[in-house]
Amino acid sequence: MPAAHTDNKLHITPYDSADYLTSAEDIEAYVQAIQEQIDAYPEQGAELTLLALGVIARAKNKVKLSKKAGLSRQGLYKVPAPDATPSLATVFKPVHALDLKIQLVADPAGKHKAA
Repeated sequence: MPAAHTDNKLHITPYDSADYLTSAEDIEAYVQAIQEQIDAYPEQGAELTLLALGVIARAKNKVKLSKKAGLSRQGLYKVPAPDATPSLATVFKPVHALDLKIQLVADPAGKHKAA
């Protein structure tokens, strides 16, 4: 519980999903939630995927992760940046280093077809 403040100012603590990803199960649930968002908003799939990658990376030890991914720490931070357009090969480096995978799945119902 946050410490009590004696002044009358509103004190807001920044929220970061990464703070709550403390186990493999937490990460799995987070990835599932992101996938549900991608299913609902497929046009935002790339952005949501990079967002999730950044959140999961923040939850891990960045020094070890950057070494395992073969990227500098700065390079690791750039992959999920909002204006980033990393190559697929670059995206796969932290994905594999985080013991995740990107999977293509057939959409037989065609619900994600372009308009």
